[in-house]
Amino acid sequence: MSQNLRSRLRDLLRLLEDLHALHGELLETVNAKVEALRSANRDALAAMVEREGELIERVQERESCRRLLMDQIGRELGMSGPQARKLTASQLAVRLDQAGAAKLITAAQSLRGVAVQLSKANRLAGAISREMVKQFERIFESVRQSGCNALGYAHNGNLVSGLEHKLVDAVG
Repeated sequence: MSQNLRSRLRDLLRLLEDLHALHGELLETVNAKVEALRSANRDALAAMVEREGELIERVQERESCRRLLMDQIGRELGMSGPQARKLTASQLAVRLDQAGAAKLITAAQSLRGVAVQLSKANRLAGAISREMVKQFERIFESVRQSGCNALGYAHNGNLVSGLEHKLVDAVG
């Protein structure tokens, strides 16, 4: 194994550790978002949504670095970039020495574990959000007058319907 390949593999291991840490932070943030949803804490929810966006952006940046790094590793192994990007950790580990393969598999399994937890937390947050939307739809439907499409509320809090709006347009 060339020195250049060893260096790239060390970079890949550090990158996988970084991705693991970011996914861990994202998991904590999603769990906090779920708690904010459950407790109807708007301020906490807004903060968690903003934090989640920042972390997702960082994960995407790191994933871009991983693809570039896999291209470089692939070239070292005599593969094309697209072929190298498609390699799983297990497929790459077969091409490495035993110590390097063990480190890579451990790092990949660790990242996979936190990614599975994150996926479960995201499904829970999605289910809660969908249920909240259904509840809001029911509330809005109960407030809306039958036969009228609500346009909103006047400054005094009264419902402004589509019929009233058309009447004002017609009368001037």
